[in-house]
Amino acid sequence: MSDYHRNKADFEAASQLMEYFSTGSCNDCVQCQESSVSDGDEVHVEPYFSWSPCPVCGSTLGGDRHAAHYIAEGDLNHLDVCTDCVDSE
Repeated sequence: MSDYHRNKADFEAASQLMEYFSTGSCNDCVQCQESSVSDGDEVHVEPYFSWSPCPVCGSTLGGDRHAAHYIAEGDLNHLDVCTDCVDSE
């Protein structure tokens, strides 16, 4: 199985454990507010390069990481996911 297909399957398995999953910045997220690049009312978090594994699909390839969020047990949780997970959403 190719890395892409394995990572896509890992994304689908991990996202099943989340009540909701969404990519992008969130005004209600403390981590997004702390790393926001805008000074207005809207929170905007820029992607950044990382060699860290993606916490959702497990990809160990270096690349951009993007803000993402999920809700589990009523709590909003922040993740920094790879570009493939952003495209899979």
